[in-house]
Amino acid sequence: TEPIRGRVSNNIIAYDVSDNGNAFLFNGNKVWLDKATRVGLVNSTNLSLQSGIKTTTLWLGGQSYTLPCEVVLEALRKVELYALECYNVTEQHKQEVANLYGEDELLNYDVTKDYPKMVEIGGANE
Repeated sequence: TEPIRGRVSNNIIAYDVSDNGNAFLFNGNKVWLDKATRVGLVNSTNLSLQSGIKTTTLWLGGQSYTLPCEVVLEALRKVELYALECYNVTEQHKQEVANLYGEDELLNYDVTKDYPKMVEIGGANE
């Protein structure tokens, strides 16, 4: 069963890093911001606000969007919470698979279950 467990574990990781868990919809386009970029954008957007700057430019999928800082911070909050939910589901899957011992249970394990609905953000309309 260990080779099967290994394959299922690899499938969990592959699903986690795919755009099934690493994407959100922005104005209908599937995009992603990695953790470091999200943290940097929160910091720089907060600095802009503290400096009296009301808008910032957000780059997503090769497109630039000039948006109010509050809109960007709210969007980043939603994406961060979504990423955290996806992370927790992935870790739960890893734990469940580690505790399965039957071949049938492992072969039938659904690595896609329990993930949250992808976040949708409408940009300036948000």
